[in-house]
Amino acid sequence: MEGSGIVLVTATGMDTEIGDIQRSMRADDKLQTPLAASLEGFGVLLTRIICVICVEQFALNAFHFVHVGADGGWSVDAAAMEYQFKSAVRHLPGWVGVGWFP
Repeated sequence: MEGSGIVLVTATGMDTEIGDIQRSMRADDKLQTPLAASLEGFGVLLTRIICVICVEQFALNAFHFVHVGADGGWSVDAAAMEYQFKSAVRHLPGWVGVGWFP
């Protein structure tokens, strides 16, 4: 089959019908269902609770890495402190703190 024709381009990119569809799909992404909103709220609450537990665990285990000498001075065992910190942080969900800790 052979032939020839003339084409008149009136719009490109986002100015076409496909661009209109893409724009409408972007607008729909911002809408949130009631279930999604409640799950997001629950996720934020759960994350806050877990963060409080992590801080408490770290603070309660401070005696493992802070040593008070007989002269009243104190020293910090960095390796023990790192272990206790990692122990506290392991309770966080995987998506919290991504990239914060090596």
